Amino acid sequence: MILRFTIGKHAEFMRNMSKSFGQLIGGLILRKRKALGLTQLQLSEDAFGTPARVRRISELENGTVSNPHPRTIDPLLVALGVSEPEIAKCAEEANYHPDDNLTEAYSHIESTLRKVAEQFENENPRANFDEITQFLESKAREYANLKQQMNEILESSEGVSNSIQSASSQIEVGNIEGAMGFLKIAEDTQLQEKTIKQIRKQASISITRGNCAFLQDDLALCYQCYERAALYLSHFDKLEMITLFEELAGQIYEGSRRSAYPHVWISVDLLNRCFVEIENTEICDAVLAGLHLKTSMALRQHSIDLNAEERFRAVESSIDHAREAVKLFGQFEDDSEYDLPSAQVVLANSFVDLSRLTLDHSHIDTAIEILSDAYDRLEQARNSRPIFSYVANSLGAAMLRKSNMHQEHLSPELMKRTREVFSASEICARENFDIEALISASINLGQIFFSQSQASEENSQNAEFLRLLAISKFTQCQEFFSKTRLPYQLAELHFLLGEVLYVHALHSNEEMYEFFSMRCLDAYFQSLEFITVEDEPERYAYIKCQIGGVYGNHAVRIKGETEKYDLEKAIESFEEAEAIYSEKTDKSRLEICRSNLDRLKEELHKID
Repeated sequence: MILRFTIGKHAEFMRNMSKSFGQLIGGLILRKRKALGLTQLQLSEDAFGTPARVRRISELENGTVSNPHPRTIDPLLVALGVSEPEIAKCAEEANYHPDDNLTEAYSHIESTLRKVAEQFENENPRANFDEITQFLESKAREYANLKQQMNEILESSEGVSNSIQSASSQIEVGNIEGAMGFLKIAEDTQLQEKTIKQIRKQASISITRGNCAFLQDDLALCYQCYERAALYLSHFDKLEMITLFEELAGQIYEGSRRSAYPHVWISVDLLNRCFVEIENTEICDAVLAGLHLKTSMALRQHSIDLNAEERFRAVESSIDHAREAVKLFGQFEDDSEYDLPSAQVVLANSFVDLSRLTLDHSHIDTAIEILSDAYDRLEQARNSRPIFSYVANSLGAAMLRKSNMHQEHLSPELMKRTREVFSASEICARENFDIEALISASINLGQIFFSQSQASEENSQNAEFLRLLAISKFTQCQEFFSKTRLPYQLAELHFLLGEVLYVHALHSNEEMYEFFSMRCLDAYFQSLEFITVEDEPERYAYIKCQIGGVYGNHAVRIKGETEKYDLEKAIESFEEAEAIYSEKTDKSRLEICRSNLDRLKEELHKID
């Protein structure tokens, strides 16, 4: 960071904090490299045979990598002559234990892991070392699950068993492609049998083959295998076919929701194919309602990865499916305490998504009406089940969204109502140990505190206290994300934290100004890990303007040796935003951008 961290107490606190394995091993790598007289470029070439890994070495040496698995940095350790006892000492001091699944996977399919890691880096050039480690750990879990599935299938007939045994042997030596060949033989052999038990075995083999394809990131083949597995059951048991379609789609949906690497389209296509298969077939309303609900959820998640036009169509389709689910669940009294409010949440949130795309305020009103009905019904029933937290969070978020769209502060009455809703959600989430619901409620309460601070006199003690409450809520939520791994929600959290820190820094005294400005920049930059110019250009441009504002304010307030650098970074940020607003023909924001650029360039000219 270019800001000077001048607060002695905070610096001392940071120094005294226990170091992670990544920081310890990174420090060891730095000392070894310097002792050998190597530059980072030379080390990259010695260890990896290419200068392209300098960034990875820099991340390690700077201590920004939390807990890399030793095998992921093995080429560096070998090139520097780092011994096993030295690695063990770092691990012991940090109380670090490598991921068991990843350790086993490296012992069997190292070449496959290195191949998918390289592919991942090519497709995600901005990914940091921790993200690569998380990706490899997910692949290792898939490998462990794959071995378990192989063992379960081995109870099949002798002909299939031999092929499965051969496939399992191929996996043990890391030959995933060879395993897929034997699985295809097993699949073809099993297809010759016609009983439902044998068809289920056939489907199980096809699913395992699909899991192999998923492990190798061959998503098209993965979809084909999953689809085929469910369709095997089509002529034998439609309900079992639907269940399998839903299970496979749900597996992909949950994985994608916790990943920054989209593959939820597989869920959408599987569920859509299921609807094709049951067309003109009598299916009970409860099953059909569940299918509509899951399809709506998958479409909402999928819309995040689409361009504006495709996103609009996906959200409209999500609304259609959710409406049908609400209508069908509404017929069953027994399902009113869970299934119906679940469908209402998805329907309302789809309307909120539509409001973001169309800027039509009436869609927010529709969402609030739907959620209020669900909230009041559950509250009257004194329902403390987890679904109440999700209804409450969605209702409060819709209220906040409405005030933001009207660019006005919440009225005292609505502010009180919104806080009550989020507080009720927070209590329910704690009672049910629901981390995701607790995060949502805490983030939303943080937004309420920030909104209240803006309605107060900005320099007042009350406003300062409310901003600190908001910062506390947002910071508290960051502690939970290692468990949930929800990248887009984490990006939103960093963005909100950046917003409140931006204002708080401006109204801080000289002693604290740089501290809060530094944290503000860090929050904005972390939000841009997932808020990209390709997916959300206007929001990306807004954040760039905020970053430019932080640098510009710092240049004016601090001056000194960093003034020129600050002004140059501020100009760079505003120019990037200007280019985006020019393309989007957003005249008001474009004028603000250019006005700031003129002032900043004038200040820079004075220095030069």
